[in-house]
Amino acid sequence: MTPRALAGLVLVSTLLPSALLAQAAAGAPPQGAPPSQGAAPEGARQGGPPAPAMLQVQKLKDNLFVISGGGGNTAVFVTRNNGVVVIDTKIAGNGPALLEAIRSITPEPMVTVINSHSHADHTGNNPSFPLSVRFISHVNTRANMQKMEQFQGANAPFIPTQVFQDRLTLFTGPDRIELYYFGPGGTNGDAWIVIPAHRVMIGADNVNRGLTLIDAANGGSARGFEQTLTRVASEIRDVDTVITGHGGVLTWSDFLQFSALTKEFYAWARAQKAAGKTVEQAAMEYRVPERYAGYAAPNPMFMQRILQVVYSEN
Repeated sequence: MTPRALAGLVLVSTLLPSALLAQAAAGAPPQGAPPSQGAAPEGARQGGPPAPAMLQVQKLKDNLFVISGGGGNTAVFVTRNNGVVVIDTKIAGNGPALLEAIRSITPEPMVTVINSHSHADHTGNNPSFPLSVRFISHVNTRANMQKMEQFQGANAPFIPTQVFQDRLTLFTGPDRIELYYFGPGGTNGDAWIVIPAHRVMIGADNVNRGLTLIDAANGGSARGFEQTLTRVASEIRDVDTVITGHGGVLTWSDFLQFSALTKEFYAWARAQKAAGKTVEQAAMEYRVPERYAGYAAPNPMFMQRILQVVYSEN
């Protein structure tokens, strides 16, 4: 049954490890993300009894879809002449459900998988795709994935083999995809992916309705993220819609507001450190400015993780 037959919405049963739910309760997912879509630590074992979840397919354009649930969002771009492009593959254990969801969209062959960054909830089902698929990422994302337990041994061939440094163009005409790297954000390999024909940007975990978790262990940087956000705003053109790594779809204006909130938060955090506040004190005291309606303050444990990175860089 196609998404058209379901008015653009397809529900597919899948499994979500209970360890992920526990982490979500501890404040790990990006602010505003549904708990079932929280990020899992890279290389973490997925153990414990499975908890039922659902994958949802949302139609954005005639040939562009977002599959949510089971980890980070997956974007599916059905090109005219170059097969199906899949952006991010969710957390391990969701492979059959993800492939079923993609097949509900189109019978066209899956030809390309792009990993926006290395986190396990965006790369976990690479091994569910055929080896004939071309896997693409930033060069630093490949290096980070090579260290992950889930990509050792028989799964090593599912690490991206085509990489880029600053920019990569895939295909031409209405199929064209632009991949950009502007510097570190949540990790040191975050790709910003633009589909010009649809005026869409995939920002993955670097864009949401709240603050972004900075993974310093994988090269993430608060200071670097500030510079990256400035470059995205000044160098990306003709984008109206932004697909997030967790949660909903935003507008370009939403992205600019998110960028402003992030930079103000970092300035506030540095002022707290200068005033002698501990990470714990600052985490308890932070309040989202009233002008950012719709942005709820993250819980203190999540705040501490972000603040620790900001404090360590100054």
